[in-house]
Amino acid sequence: MLVQIEVTTVCNYSCFYCCGRDMAQQHMPLERFERILDALPEPGLTINLQGEGEPFLHPQFDEILRITDERGFRPYAITNGTRLPPELIKRYFPALGISIDTLDAALAERIGRVNLPKVLRNLERPLAEGYPPERIVVHTVQFGQKPSG
Repeated sequence: MLVQIEVTTVCNYSCFYCCGRDMAQQHMPLERFERILDALPEPGLTINLQGEGEPFLHPQFDEILRITDERGFRPYAITNGTRLPPELIKRYFPALGISIDTLDAALAERIGRVNLPKVLRNLERPLAEGYPPERIVVHTVQFGQKPSG
């Protein structure tokens, strides 16, 4: 079973299709996160740490990952890739989702997903440090872009 917990609505992107930018921009308090974990029926579940915000922007995200792991849950996240600390990824994530809607940098800028080259460089870092590429899951939003090739 997968349990999704939205730890933040704060995001550093302004994607035109995201309703999260119209929400209050806030981080979940760590105590609330712990209470949610306390209420789950069993350890071993996958905890999807994502939603309308960028999870790695939560100021206590490393602590959230530590607690998730210590309590016997498997963390998963879908990130926009602007912050990918290889040490956290290698230590805590059996798999990691990255949201990339296009490989066209100009189109990415127009839709609010700024600095695609940085995201792609960030993705290379954990891979260069031994994170298995088959554990990266690419997520995309189909908003009418045409496939390349």
